[in-house]
Amino acid sequence: MGKDKSRFRCPDAVEQKILDEQRGRRLPLLANNARLLGLPGREAPNLMSRFMSGMLGRLSADWQESWGHPVAVEETFVDPILCQGTCYKVSGWMHGQRDLAAFGRALSRAQMRALKFRMVPRSRQREAPGETTLMRVPAGVDAAQVERALPLWQDQMLGAAQDPLIAVDGKKLRHAGGTELVSTFGVKSGRWMGSVCTATKSNEIPAARELLAKIDVNGETVVFDALHTQRETARTVVIEGGGDYVFTVKGNQQDLDKEVDRLLEGQPFSPS
Repeated sequence: MGKDKSRFRCPDAVEQKILDEQRGRRLPLLANNARLLGLPGREAPNLMSRFMSGMLGRLSADWQESWGHPVAVEETFVDPILCQGTCYKVSGWMHGQRDLAAFGRALSRAQMRALKFRMVPRSRQREAPGETTLMRVPAGVDAAQVERALPLWQDQMLGAAQDPLIAVDGKKLRHAGGTELVSTFGVKSGRWMGSVCTATKSNEIPAARELLAKIDVNGETVVFDALHTQRETARTVVIEGGGDYVFTVKGNQQDLDKEVDRLLEGQPFSPS
């Protein structure tokens, strides 16, 4: 993450064509498990993990037979707030630095070379990072440098952002000592746009205003949940940022809630 920003310049037409061709070749090697549902009334010991393990064992060969190419990576998403994802862990899905280290060790020499793993001087062989490295390096990275580099990398890989709708959301990080992040992302593209930590003994509201001052919302519409329905936040978006906002109104702001009901009763929103 050095100071040379030339590495993050937007690609020219020829480079973009090469990147698109690479992406087109590699995307078929990725399969996504969107949903795994176990119906009630048909229970058996370890049913889900046994099913997942068996599915992974034959997926690539079945894909080769049906589509003419194997699968290199299978991914899924489990919301840790709602589910533990136990069946995925038991059936061998990777989770955390231990699994990442094991995955790295299983790569071929050509794959390690392509990923630019370090060369061990004595053996003259490339070596995958271990668990301690995968824990230590992210903790030692300058967060501000990463925050500056990520949007440039996204622009290089995806092109300039074109998201008319921006969402603001805050989440507490698990196993992080109560650390809470407020982030912005493009609703259409899902592209990350920035994050800030909430200050000690504070909350999301001032953190969101700090974040909005750092990103470009001119001509954009910013969407918030009810916590951020505040005059100062609206002023930050409209007057300072040149954007617009959509707030959620709940019953905890009784006067505002009644005023919205009164306005909508006499003049409801147009269907268009």
